[in-house]
Amino acid sequence: MAVWEYANALARRGHEVHVVHDTILGEPVESLDDVTWFEFDERLHHHFGAPEDLDGHRSDFVFCLFRAAPAELGLPLMWVQAIDAFPPFVEKTIFGATCPKLCTSTFIRDVVIDRGVDPRQAVHLPYGIRHDKYRVTRALDDRPPAVAMLYNPHEMKGPAVGLAAIVAAKQRVPELEAHVFGVGPRPDLPDWIDYVPDPPQAQLVDQIYNGSRIFVLPSRVEGFGLAAVEAMASGCALVSTDCGGSNDYAHHGDTALVSPPGDVDAMADHLVSLLLDDQARCEMSARSVAFVQRFDWDRSAEQLETFLTTYADDPAVLQQPAELVPWPE
Repeated sequence: MAVWEYANALARRGHEVHVVHDTILGEPVESLDDVTWFEFDERLHHHFGAPEDLDGHRSDFVFCLFRAAPAELGLPLMWVQAIDAFPPFVEKTIFGATCPKLCTSTFIRDVVIDRGVDPRQAVHLPYGIRHDKYRVTRALDDRPPAVAMLYNPHEMKGPAVGLAAIVAAKQRVPELEAHVFGVGPRPDLPDWIDYVPDPPQAQLVDQIYNGSRIFVLPSRVEGFGLAAVEAMASGCALVSTDCGGSNDYAHHGDTALVSPPGDVDAMADHLVSLLLDDQARCEMSARSVAFVQRFDWDRSAEQLETFLTTYADDPAVLQQPAELVPWPE
């Protein structure tokens, strides 16, 4: 979805953008009817199938996720949106591609460089959010004692840690409510926790984010953590682990309360402290709302334009083979 947001932003800035739809979660995409949940800019050009099926159409630049496109299609770039989320051979293919790597957080950029990519090929290009959608619609000091969390069953996302911290906090703050959302059916949760599968965007913003005082980000490793930034823009105070990508917005004691990954007690303590101190919570939320305004798709697209100009001026410099270090076991 983030790649499509960049496509939209570039189209808004007057560029001719072609989007190739291959598969989503392993399922083939045959028309835009298969992705009705995303709003594409009407100026985009859509193609269905693999990049190799473009019948010789050439662009100035080709953005890819898992493998570089054929050189005849245009100057290649690779998106790097996560770390340790794919098998090592997939990450080696991405990092080893002879083209720039667009890294969605400073954490990812640092890891990419540490694993042997030339720093000139590792470009920090932050995610954005739609500020016309993710915004405060309910006053910060007029919210129930509720917390929100995105549930992802992947162990790296720390779901058990987040839920355990919420349960521990309720033992100390009995009036605590919890709004958990995700893309699958209801997981094994205590009966008192509300679960919303795949909430519509309006419900996510108005009822879940704006209906909560705090958002919980319990990940062990996070490439960025887009939902956390959406929640912050919607007025939630953030309780987060020190999970890498969150370093770009979760600053302990300022825009968030941050604990080590896996530390249930510390996360529960942070939840309780913000639930019991409304003034501190509202002040932190106000700082967070202001801070995350910098995460904007059009602003990032402008940064991307500047880099693409540099790339086009001397492509060879940014297409040197990487000398990757041995991969972590």
